[in-house]
Amino acid sequence: MSTIKPTVKFVSWLITSAFLFFSVMLFLSPYFMVDWKVWSLAFLALSLGLALLWGLDYSHLTIKQDGDYLTFVGYFNGRKIRRKVKEIKGYRIEEKADQYSGHHEEYQLITQNDKVIRFPRIAYPNYEEIRTFCASNFEFLGHKPLKYAEIMGRLMPIIGFVSGVLALLVALKKIF
Repeated sequence: MSTIKPTVKFVSWLITSAFLFFSVMLFLSPYFMVDWKVWSLAFLALSLGLALLWGLDYSHLTIKQDGDYLTFVGYFNGRKIRRKVKEIKGYRIEEKADQYSGHHEEYQLITQNDKVIRFPRIAYPNYEEIRTFCASNFEFLGHKPLKYAEIMGRLMPIIGFVSGVLALLVALKKIF
């Protein structure tokens, strides 16, 4: 039985706990029942904190291989997927871009009924384990390139230049 466990970055814990702590403080506030703005802000902060917890549980899956079965368990045990190895068609590699890892590849398992089980790069500190797990157990189904990569590559320098010029104009306006 082999197991691959995810880890959650400190920033994710900090943001999630800040939303939850802020909502608890608002719920305990003496102004909670007096002003509708306070309780609406408390419910908004609580719902954002719970949505972030759900997102962590949904994306950070522990992978357990036990004989002919694969079990994917969410970080807080809220999501559990159990599949036979035969039910999985194979894996594909999809190009992604995010603020933490930049441009990178994400491994995804594809089941027989075309459901996708994603393994985000940010969730696993040693992504080589995911690569070897997918390559040694499943058939390679292809590579999915990043959408609009060429357009983004051409537009980003132009947008950066225009925003720099606009910031310079605002600074010059404040001086004069």
